[in-house]
Amino acid sequence: MYIGLLEDEAHLAQHVSAILASAGHTVTVFPDGAAMVKAIGRDTFDLFVLDWRVPKMSGIEVLKHIREVKGMKEPVLFLTNRSDEQDITEALNAGA
Repeated sequence: MYIGLLEDEAHLAQHVSAILASAGHTVTVFPDGAAMVKAIGRDTFDLFVLDWRVPKMSGIEVLKHIREVKGMKEPVLFLTNRSDEQDITEALNAGA
């Protein structure tokens, strides 16, 4: 499985990427939302794993781009410390 990981904290991105790679997945890490959106136009991903707060374009903005602009149906997961019910509802309603 080819996974796009949006995470701006290098140590966390490396850790999550290593776990996914050890399970046999190929992972490309993006440090900001704009870089991921640019890659979505040229690469095909099987799964997206997004952090909420990243530079240039937030994870929720990337999710909306994936669903509304690109019309993609691939699964999207959030890895975030946000636990507010409103945030969770927003992400689920946007297609996570």
